[in-house]
Amino acid sequence: MPEDIAELSEDSFDDEIGRSALPVLIDFHAPWCIDCRRLEPALQQAAEDFRGRLKVYKVDVDMQEALGRRFGISTIPVLVLLSGGCEVKRLVNVKDKLRIVEMIETFGAPRGPDAAGETPS
Repeated sequence: MPEDIAELSEDSFDDEIGRSALPVLIDFHAPWCIDCRRLEPALQQAAEDFRGRLKVYKVDVDMQEALGRRFGISTIPVLVLLSGGCEVKRLVNVKDKLRIVEMIETFGAPRGPDAAGETPS
């Protein structure tokens, strides 16, 4: 797993989310899910683009069933954006980075300098 994206467990969830002053993006996934694997590069790029302004985590719904139930996850992949510990947006079966970035910028964190070195206005 990329170093920018940590895996959450039921034991670590409340501590990690509760102490985060930054918005949090959670990817609910499973290793057998083809769409989840296809989402990985876009998710990793978003984690890199928003480093220092957003925390990105993954939750394996097969291993962490209680977290899946807690968030009402019935299909995957699902991305949930939390701000102040509260859900502000959810994307189901998202496939592209643009939708992820739009969600984060609208409800979470402003984008920092982009790959071309430009800063947001």
